[in-house]
Amino acid sequence: MYLANIRRQANEPQLSQSSQPMINATPTVLALIAVNVGIHVVRLLLPEQWSMIAATLGGFSPPWFLGAVLGEQQDYAIFLLASPLTYAFLHADLLHLVINMAFLLAFGTPMERRLGRGRFLTIYILCALFAAGASVALFYYTYQQTIIVGASGAVSGLFGAVLRVTAG
Repeated sequence: MYLANIRRQANEPQLSQSSQPMINATPTVLALIAVNVGIHVVRLLLPEQWSMIAATLGGFSPPWFLGAVLGEQQDYAIFLLASPLTYAFLHADLLHLVINMAFLLAFGTPMERRLGRGRFLTIYILCALFAAGASVALFYYTYQQTIIVGASGAVSGLFGAVLRVTAG
C-alpha cells in the first residue's frame, strides 16, 4: 500500500509556481469589483452634466440625507435615503477607483474566505453604512457641507475586520 502511494504520487504532475493563479480572488469580491468598475464606466460614458448629477444624487451628503429623513427635503428623497449605501459604489476618478478596488481585493478576499459570502457582504455593507454614520457625526461637529463617494469606508472596515480576525 505504501509503495503504491509513492508510485502514484511520483506519476502525478506537479504544478509549477507559474501555473498558480496570480490573483485568487473570491466570487463576491470579484462581483463587487465588477459592479464598482461597471458603474464608473457608465459614469464615464454619460455626458459630464449627467455624471455630476449621478454623483450628487448617489453620493452621501449628511445635511441632505438628514433633511430627507426628517421630511424637510422631499425633492429626490428616495435617492437621498439610499445614499448611505449608493455612495460606496461611486468614485471620484480612476485612481480613486483603482486604489479602493486594490484594497478590496487585498482585504476582502481573506475575509470572504474566512466568513463566507453572506457574512462577508453583511460586514461590507455595514461598514459602508457606519462610515456614512461617521460622516453624519462629523457634520454635527463641523457643519461643513460635503458629498462623499467611494468604497473607502467599507474597505477600511474590512481592514479593521482583518486586523481583528488575525489578532485573535
